[in-house]
Amino acid sequence: MRRSTYLPLLAGLALLLCAATASALEPFTHSYKSTFAGFTAKATRSLTQMEDGTWQFKMAARNLLGRYEEVSHFRLNEAGYPVPLKHRFKARYLRLTRRTETTHFDWQAGTATWQRKKTTRTAELKPGTLDRLLYQLLIPRDLATSESSTFTYHFINRGRPKTYEFEISGAELIDWGGQDVKTVLLRRTSEDESRQTTLWLAPEMGYEMLRIHHRDESGADYDMVLRTP
Repeated sequence: MRRSTYLPLLAGLALLLCAATASALEPFTHSYKSTFAGFTAKATRSLTQMEDGTWQFKMAARNLLGRYEEVSHFRLNEAGYPVPLKHRFKARYLRLTRRTETTHFDWQAGTATWQRKKTTRTAELKPGTLDRLLYQLLIPRDLATSESSTFTYHFINRGRPKTYEFEISGAELIDWGGQDVKTVLLRRTSEDESRQTTLWLAPEMGYEMLRIHHRDESGADYDMVLRTP
């Protein structure tokens, strides 16, 4: 696999991971076993409350070929909605290629500034805008509290506004650690039919994401499963 392809694959997995409790945020650390494009990797995801009351949502993955880390620093507003403050992405491939990207959210100025090396890009901030990780924390809450079958999230990705739309597509029993667990299937809708993303979330576990499957435009498949306790 070309290194120019490998790093975006890792980043794509981070964009798609979904977790958190269905109500108030609670710190957690979860491990995943993952396979993508024929490679295996160890992945972890964690939510930590900082001493000043803000939060840190972190996703990391690594294998023999490389590693990446993505971190969202945010606060909760009075309604309990996440407000991004800073987003950072770091990746390394075979100790040869390194990439670092940061996005600073200036709510007073109403702008989000993305930077990679000497390149910068600024986007306008609108109320409710997220970074590219935070929408993941809202999916379990929205599934638990909303009667809608579709969910839309607006966020900033690399200095540009972007929107993801998800739709409930049914229910399914899956084998997780030798037990049959009822899950809700959530699919991300896209005009590009060659790209497909499906999430399996367990209502009896606070809509925890047990599995994710993604197929990109090249036909490569990526699969991640939450490790059993």
